[in-house]
Amino acid sequence: MRLRDLPRLGRAVQARSVPRPSHRYRPADLGGGVTGMTLEARQLLTITGTVFEDWNADGVRDPFDTGLAGTRVFLDSNGNGIIDGPTFTSTTAIPIIDNQTNSGTLTIAQSGTVVGMTVTVNVTHTWMGDVTLRLISPLGTVVTLIQGRGGSGDNMNGTIFDDSAPLPISAGSPPFAGRFRPETPLAAFNGQSITGTWRLDAQDSFAGDQGQVTSWSLQFLEPSVLTDANGNFSFPGLGPGTYPVRVQLPGGFTASQPGSDFQQITLTAANPTANARLGLIRQGAIYGRAFSDLNGNGQLDPGEVGLAGWSGFLDTNGNGVFDSVLPPQIFNSTDTPKPFVDGGLMTSVATVNGAPSDFLNMRVTINGTHTWVGDMVFTLVSPGGVRVTLINGRGGSGDNFTNMVFDDNAALPISSATPPFTGSWRPEQPLAAFRNTPVNGVWTLECLDTFPADSGILQSWTIEFVGREPQFTTNSFGFYRVTAPGSGTFPVIFNPQPGWEFSNPATGVIVVPIPPGGAAVGRDIAIRPIPVLLDPSGVRIENGAAQRSMVRTISFTLNGIVSTMPAGAFTVNRVGGGPAQSFEVRVISSQVVQGRTNVVLGFTGPGLAGGSMNSLPDGVYEMVINGSAIIADNGLAVDFDGDGVAGGSLTVRFHRFFGDSDGDGDVDMDDYNRFRRVYVGGFVGDSSHFDFDGNNLFTSLDLNEFLNNFRRRRLF
Repeated sequence: MRLRDLPRLGRAVQARSVPRPSHRYRPADLGGGVTGMTLEARQLLTITGTVFEDWNADGVRDPFDTGLAGTRVFLDSNGNGIIDGPTFTSTTAIPIIDNQTNSGTLTIAQSGTVVGMTVTVNVTHTWMGDVTLRLISPLGTVVTLIQGRGGSGDNMNGTIFDDSAPLPISAGSPPFAGRFRPETPLAAFNGQSITGTWRLDAQDSFAGDQGQVTSWSLQFLEPSVLTDANGNFSFPGLGPGTYPVRVQLPGGFTASQPGSDFQQITLTAANPTANARLGLIRQGAIYGRAFSDLNGNGQLDPGEVGLAGWSGFLDTNGNGVFDSVLPPQIFNSTDTPKPFVDGGLMTSVATVNGAPSDFLNMRVTINGTHTWVGDMVFTLVSPGGVRVTLINGRGGSGDNFTNMVFDDNAALPISSATPPFTGSWRPEQPLAAFRNTPVNGVWTLECLDTFPADSGILQSWTIEFVGREPQFTTNSFGFYRVTAPGSGTFPVIFNPQPGWEFSNPATGVIVVPIPPGGAAVGRDIAIRPIPVLLDPSGVRIENGAAQRSMVRTISFTLNGIVSTMPAGAFTVNRVGGGPAQSFEVRVISSQVVQGRTNVVLGFTGPGLAGGSMNSLPDGVYEMVINGSAIIADNGLAVDFDGDGVAGGSLTVRFHRFFGDSDGDGDVDMDDYNRFRRVYVGGFVGDSSHFDFDGNNLFTSLDLNEFLNNFRRRRLF
């Protein structure tokens, strides 16, 4: 192996070769005066996997389970269930002296790569607006943590800099307690080695106030990734070993089974890629499946499938009917009145219980005093972590917020309002962002005062939900999910459909208990298709006409809709009055009228009588209808024998005897007189059954055929 164009010291180098474990190379001299360098070829291994919503809570990724996008997965090396890692701390004070920059160092001997990190600092200083803190990595990369923030305020008490914090450091105020995003991202260090000397620079840019950094620490986080749009993730570039893969539970989710959010994955040279499957379910959700209970036993048996498109609702008030609009639910803040923090952030909370996540509308009302409202930014944060800015720096030097209502349905935006903002206004961002996310739990109103010198008090605030009872529709696999508004016992009610009946439970109502913070799975419903029946009018020869002089069609009506009706479902055999013979049946038409199917059959093949009339020849016939071959749109065979069970056959016996105009089985004087009137006077009414050759004329051929049977008189 040859190495060319080596980078400067401190840069990463990758050499690609055929992997040979433990094969070492010791070049005598690698350019730039570097000697004694050891290279080791190493096979890199990968963990792949998926985070999914486990609809049946079996811990297995099934075809109907949906991937969860944007979910964080991490390698929980210490098994404590949170994303953390080794922490290194310096308690050597760094002086913060007027118009100087002083530094402290932290030397780390442990090996590792930065994939994420946080920085914690404690500072004493009497004018934080003078202070700038910068962190420098062993490779010389610089990240500014804070620069000139906090005005005349004092100190930093346990301030944590974290790229994933909800607020930037610019939104904080002394003593900056909590987590904040730094001025520039810590992600600039990603991919670098943690080994070496890290430096913290503390700069004071103005005379008159001084202090010190009393302690600072670096925490290097465990590797983590976000799932893609399909819920997939990967950790490439790993060595052999066992890795604990864990999902950071998103708001409103829990493990579908104990431990299904965690999996131990072992990688070896023989097993270079391994998959993790992490199943979650939604808190407060009810999961189940509607299936076609073909045999009516109330259980899901082999061959029985899920039913798509079945709808229903959660009867939250127990009145047995769907309520499209429920009374408003109002939830009040629990810690007000509360003063705003001049030039800083103040938060207030309200607890919501029993509200619907698919609300129709949501309103937020705020009352407060402030002598320069343009300083204020109000942001509402849901229990699931969704953030919506309500108002941002509106109203200039005006005073107060009096019954300021935020409503997506308001006529005007908040940008059109003036202090004291009384009335309803559309917020800076829509409240609809909270719909179908977790709404029950603690809500936080972040009140940021962006400038010192004016102050005020948050007197009160409320959240109002206008909802309806939750609805659902089963998916293509027959699964449904509906979210309860909290813990308790709730009826899940399915809407009936024509041609089906509920078999388990027979009422179509599933009563489901939901424990606090829990969910319910496997709440299935068995739905039995009602077999389609033959109409009581039965099978009609020649559309019910009395004559049997011609038999060209057979018709019947079914009390449902048919999806499959092959011609092979019908057989017609001559069993008397002539040589035994079978005839082919064709479906002339099948029309659906008001949910019923009208069927007309005809005949094809050699041996038909009457020329173009396609009539069966003279004889006695049996037609057998095989109901098992005729399938209704509910998936069941048609019940032709009327026993209430799908399938079954029906046998119909009839005759054809040319000239038999009244269907009594003979050709007598009554038939002769009818034929004579037609033969002499022409077509009268429906007399086509006397037209033997179907040429629309009455000729000697028709007369001779009639006289042949008139002389025979009876067919049977």
